[in-house]
Amino acid sequence: MPPRPVSVFLPCHTLDDFPTWLDEAEAEALLAAWTAAWHPAVIAAAECRPSHTSVDLPQPADAVIGIVPPFCDERFAVQGDAADARGWVRGTEGLEASADALARGLGVAADATGVLPGSASAEDFYALGLATLLADLLARRMRSEPDFAETGFDEAVVAAAQAAVAGDDEGVQRSLAEAYSCLEATRARYYPVESWVIDLVLAAASTSGPNLVNALTSPVPAGLVATGATIRRLAEHGPDAAAAVRDAIQSGRVEACGGRDDERPLDACAPEEIAASFARGRAAWHDHLGTLPTCYAAISGGASAIMPQLLAGLGYTSSIWSLFDGTPLPDPGGSRIRQESGGRGIEAMARSPLDSSKAATVLGLAETLGDAFDHDHTAVIAFASYAGTASRWHTLLRRIASHSTLLGGFVTPSTLVERSAGASITATFEPDAFWPTQPPTQDSGTAAAEVI
Repeated sequence: MPPRPVSVFLPCHTLDDFPTWLDEAEAEALLAAWTAAWHPAVIAAAECRPSHTSVDLPQPADAVIGIVPPFCDERFAVQGDAADARGWVRGTEGLEASADALARGLGVAADATGVLPGSASAEDFYALGLATLLADLLARRMRSEPDFAETGFDEAVVAAAQAAVAGDDEGVQRSLAEAYSCLEATRARYYPVESWVIDLVLAAASTSGPNLVNALTSPVPAGLVATGATIRRLAEHGPDAAAAVRDAIQSGRVEACGGRDDERPLDACAPEEIAASFARGRAAWHDHLGTLPTCYAAISGGASAIMPQLLAGLGYTSSIWSLFDGTPLPDPGGSRIRQESGGRGIEAMARSPLDSSKAATVLGLAETLGDAFDHDHTAVIAFASYAGTASRWHTLLRRIASHSTLLGGFVTPSTLVERSAGASITATFEPDAFWPTQPPTQDSGTAAAEVI
């Protein structure tokens, strides 16, 4: 049987003008439509990987079935042919519903429980589909263009889907590994240098417990940002969750990032109060999670020019040069810095984190990566969100990273500092360079650029 192409209709003429600026609802819908076409049952039935076309151009003659993101339906109808009887999936919301509709259109039947063939591996294929889109967009952003056909990528994708439908788990993993190798081969053409990704999970009283444990159950390394008070609350109200977090830290999958016990504004505290807060906070990490942070991070409370001296004296080796409450920090001019004051210094990751709770973050990731590749000697990006709020698309990014370094190697902050030694630029800031922790007016607080 000849291939039966599946087409995803996009709101652009080509991927060169792909819309990375969509709002959150539109970004969610576009990513759902794209990844739905990568369900293994759909690919196995089509016998080819999904393609894409424009909602603004005449419908492709070779496509057997296609999917239109709901927000594009009106534009699609303008070019649509009322006499065209092909199975266009329109007005369908959500990834799973879209995948089901595409599979039905190709004659694939679900089992008695409504599950499509190959669904046990569906998340891996959704991740591969997202990786393929981002790889293509990133290549174009870097003034290149991938040629997947040359690498054997298409054959590997179809083989993996057929193995998934047949229940051949070993075959699935073997062919997926081959497909990711093909994607990495295309990346090597336009950016052969290593890049790094930091994944931060923010803990608060309302996000502790099961949400925190689930957020830290990741196939890639992560950093946990919390105050000592939050750690004590976790231990008191969720001992099982605290034990799971402790195990994750001891295994090396999660790095403790913190130090202070509270988030009182630093500019309102005497040096003795800051030192006491560190003593209480570090004691909480040690007593309840069996570790002492060597990476400093704070969700709020501001920053200070004296921090390098203080942190170096406490044995810290790295820090996160960002706050997560919208308070801006002085721009150091690079993603890897060494902040110095009083003859002491601390290595820091200074790339403002992306909000991992937003679909729009993932939609624009190729642009973000391209900017980092263009401007930084060591390309670093970071993600952050409160436990339990990361989007499905961010979860798929983690899954991609468990297969490949296509988008960068996910590492803990301390590992980043070790592996990028010598790449930092020196940054020294005067005390008056820091934004007041409590802005004098509501307008000035609103004007502060959001970090996540």
